[in-house]
Amino acid sequence: MSGPYPEYMPEWLERVDDRSALHVLARSLLRALPGIIGARDPTDEAKVALLLKTTLLLVTHLRDGIRIAFPVETPSEPSPQSSDEFFAFVSMIRSGLAASRGLSADDYYLHALHLSGNVIDQINSGVDAFSQASAQIDRDVRAIEAGVDLFQTPLFTAELNAPRYWSYAKRFPAEITALTGTPFWGIWWERYQLGHPIDHGIEQDIARLRDDEWQSSQGLLAAIEQATASALIRMLPYAETLTFQLSTAQFHSEPIDVGKPDLHDVLVSRVRDALADVVDDVSNGINRGSREYKVLTRSVTVYASDPQRLEMDFSDVQSAIARQIFTGDLPNSEENIGLQNSLEEALKGIRITNPEVAQNRKLLTERDLAELADEQKVTIQEALPVLVALSDEDLAEDWRRDVAALTSDAHGPMTGLAPSSANTDVAARFFNRVAKISFQLRIKEVLEAIEKSPVTRTAGILELIASLVMMGITLVG
Repeated sequence: MSGPYPEYMPEWLERVDDRSALHVLARSLLRALPGIIGARDPTDEAKVALLLKTTLLLVTHLRDGIRIAFPVETPSEPSPQSSDEFFAFVSMIRSGLAASRGLSADDYYLHALHLSGNVIDQINSGVDAFSQASAQIDRDVRAIEAGVDLFQTPLFTAELNAPRYWSYAKRFPAEITALTGTPFWGIWWERYQLGHPIDHGIEQDIARLRDDEWQSSQGLLAAIEQATASALIRMLPYAETLTFQLSTAQFHSEPIDVGKPDLHDVLVSRVRDALADVVDDVSNGINRGSREYKVLTRSVTVYASDPQRLEMDFSDVQSAIARQIFTGDLPNSEENIGLQNSLEEALKGIRITNPEVAQNRKLLTERDLAELADEQKVTIQEALPVLVALSDEDLAEDWRRDVAALTSDAHGPMTGLAPSSANTDVAARFFNRVAKISFQLRIKEVLEAIEKSPVTRTAGILELIASLVMMGITLVG
């Protein structure tokens, strides 16, 4: 069998393990997706879902390190003109639960690569698409032999000469979103294309869905939203309980219990006293109009019994003061050093007595967030009225402050703190809460209470919250 793969492919398949061969197959399927979707029959929604699931299962199993069995059926010879041939083939992959019969493993892989290459060939008439597909497979093989992680490698090289294919690829995220009702698949594919796969926990949750859930468009949509919300809560943690009050049809934030209250109160009191000492002397450079003063004052009054919020605010201000003393923007005075030390002691005490908060800090320190694009900032600003209407007074005020921090290009007088670091905690709090709301909006009683509320209505809320959750997923590196 000849096809869109290097001439050495049959020999290579004889000497490599199944995982390596399947990895090449999975990337070929990922490359074929835009062409298949772009050229599909509009009535083939079931087949599209089947293809998405097939590709998802392949990459999920590969990332889990699980061996995948060969299909039990023998495919017919590849036909470049038959799209149904391709869908029949992926159906076989999905049902492959036993050893192959009638077709050797190597021929199975070659058949798969041939069909994937046909997709590029069909939409790039006049271009030697087979050689294009072969070059990409050759690059995958060389990467495998060099020990490179293919999941961290872009799907294409700049040398791919397939203009019509690229037109399909550019439209793919929007087309698959319109077809499935969720931006998940477009984001999922783009992340593989860039060599930065989406959080594997999301893939695992979706891969576990039953066949009947995949066959129901609404069921699949709900499952994807639940999987992405769960992942976002895990990736951007914030220790609190977000509850919905049926009587008011509003959400309320309840902080976690304080570990060792007596010690906690002493630590907060020391910060309060040290802050008062600093602002008593104007030469210290921090006054009642400074952001440091405003943040700490609000923290030791409004959030005095909230370990998670105190840890974030104290970390924010302590880092800023330390950097500004180092750069000379603040004097190395006794009062400034005293405030810095009191914040450090408070942070140590809070983390020791509240393990969940300490673990959250570790995770957020390791987390790399992308910068919000201008259109994402606009979306967040437009969502603010809805978030406020869904929340009680205290939570609504948090939304206002966090949205202002996330969408503003200015970061206030605390110039000693890098914007990306300053906003990581704010982003974690914002998107963690959005994800928690997403979960509760699937509860019938919650939706009914919101519908009856004179403040807001359910129309558009589910879509808005789902879009914010997906936005959070795209920001997490």
